[in-house]
This record gives sequence, C-alpha cells and structure tokens, in this order.
Amino acid sequence: MAYFSGQGRVYIGARDAAGNPAGLTFVGNVPELKVSLSVDTIEHQEAQSGQRLTDLQLIKTKKGEFACTLEELIPVNLALALYGHSTQVTPGTVTGEALPNPVTPGHLYPLTMQNVSAVQVQDSDSPPKTLPASQ
Repeated sequence: MAYFSGQGRVYIGARDAAGNPAGLTFVGNVPELKVSLSVDTIEHQEAQSGQRLTDLQLIKTKKGEFACTLEELIPVNLALALYGHSTQVTPGTVTGEALPNPVTPGHLYPLTMQNVSAVQVQDSDSPPKTLPASQ
C-alpha cells in the first residue's frame, strides 16, 4: 500500500472545448481534498465449464469525483459553491431609493448598493423630514 501526503497550492478552472485548461484560479487554503475514481462494468459468465467463470468484463462508464474544503470566502469560491460567476460592480451613489410603503419596524430592507458608507432616511411628507437612526 502506498501513502501520500500532499501539500501545495490548489488551482481550479474551466476547460475549453478541446479539454485544455481555460485559465486557472488560486482558491486559497484547502485543508482537505479528495479525489475518487470509479468504473462501472458489466461482467459475463461462461456457461460451458460448469464453473461459471467470468470470461468478459466490459467497461460501461468511468467516473471521477472531486471534493474539497475551501476556507477562504473570496468571489471565486462563492461562484464555485453557488454554480454562478462573479462580476465587478462600479461603486456609485444612490439617491431617492424608495422603500416599500409601509415599512415594518425590525425588518431588513436590502438597498440597491451594498457596503454603504452613509444612509439618510426620510419620510414621505412634503417637504420630507429626515428620520433619526435607531440604535
């Protein structure tokens, strides 16, 4: 029996139509990585000797599975885990974003932009009044 304890960087990427890597991305620390290979076969037994020996093995399918633990919460890892892709969003300013009416105290309402640096909430009066931030 052979033993192997590997270490090093793990890169993951898609393949092109010819099966060649189409660019690899480093996914950060991977403390556990497993590769499992399996073969599905059909076996035929002879019926002449009285011993029913296997006289043919036909390979139907060959499969490979890959499983790993990714420790870093980075865009490429989230895209892999969620079967999606990541896109860059240009930062900007949003003004006049309307919330549902009425709003329910204690509920969360996602904003158009994430990771905001400042928020000012106003009511629907004319002229609008700025509402105090609740703690």
